[in-house]
Amino acid sequence: MNVPTGPPLYLFPGLAADAGIFTLQKLAFPGLVVPPWLAPKNGETLGEYARRFADELKIPPGAILGGSSFGGVLALEVARYVRPAAVVLIGSLHEPAAFPYRWGIFRPVKPVCRFLPVRVLQWAAYPATTAMARRRLPRVATLMRQFRQAEPRLFRWSVEQLLAWREPPKLTCPVYRIHGDRDWVLPLPNGARRDGVEVVEGGGHILSVSHPGRVNAVLRQAIEAVVANTAKGQPSSESVTAAEADESP
Repeated sequence: MNVPTGPPLYLFPGLAADAGIFTLQKLAFPGLVVPPWLAPKNGETLGEYARRFADELKIPPGAILGGSSFGGVLALEVARYVRPAAVVLIGSLHEPAAFPYRWGIFRPVKPVCRFLPVRVLQWAAYPATTAMARRRLPRVATLMRQFRQAEPRLFRWSVEQLLAWREPPKLTCPVYRIHGDRDWVLPLPNGARRDGVEVVEGGGHILSVSHPGRVNAVLRQAIEAVVANTAKGQPSSESVTAAEADESP
């Protein structure tokens, strides 16, 4: 299938994961950029981290941003500081209100996240990544393999920032969403179908691996829409950066 030529495409992987989860997207979209995670600075907030990410990547106006899981939240935050043409959320949250209740109860104790014994937990997760586990519980095995590859300090920081996320950016560019109806990490939000979310029947949390065709179709839809708008002479995005908002009267 032909890939439309269009805007630059940036995808952020999930919670401390790497570019491997977007291998099948890279094959479909050769220009796709999956930036490696930056090491967070001491005391750095998600907003500060996103701004540093935007500065270092030098993302041009009119690009498409996206991400899986926590990577989608990061994409929304990076969008505060650039002029994206669209944002694509893959098994992610579009606002803090969609945060699962069972995870939200941990918000009051988020400072404890920095003391999580990640190395011990990664060692304990090994049985879930064996060949037998991959055959019997492929989704769980994929998640555990991702977790075992995570850098502990980055993982702890990511969990703390996700729990601290309170207010999404106000964007005027389109936001495309795709979510599995069997995602037990970030369950499908109530009313998602009514909100136009692309729901993957039987889909788990890492859709880019389990259902690459569906994910690629949503990415292609976003690209084609941006190309069509550009051909009509419409601006790719009217998003206002945080810096501009601060300067507004």
